[in-house]
Amino acid sequence: METLVASVLIVIIFMVSSLVLNTVFQSHMDDGKTSVRQELLWLEYQYENQKLPLPYLEKQKDWTLTVSQINSEEPVFQAIKGEGENKIVVQL
Repeated sequence: METLVASVLIVIIFMVSSLVLNTVFQSHMDDGKTSVRQELLWLEYQYENQKLPLPYLEKQKDWTLTVSQINSEEPVFQAIKGEGENKIVVQL
């Protein structure tokens, strides 16, 4: 009986540690997209409060953040990584 309880405890510990490591690796592989999305939301907030001059261009590590407005339409918030490998677009 003691062996069975010990085996179950070891399996539970391995399952929990596996889930924790999976979460850590997944967040590491995010490649900075979360922080870039957060920055785009911050730019959107600044635009809504008339604190953001248009057109806007900013470089962050490998990402290029732009805010542009064509004609009188709503602005387009973009984040492009490198030479267009990854692209995040937010529209109001």
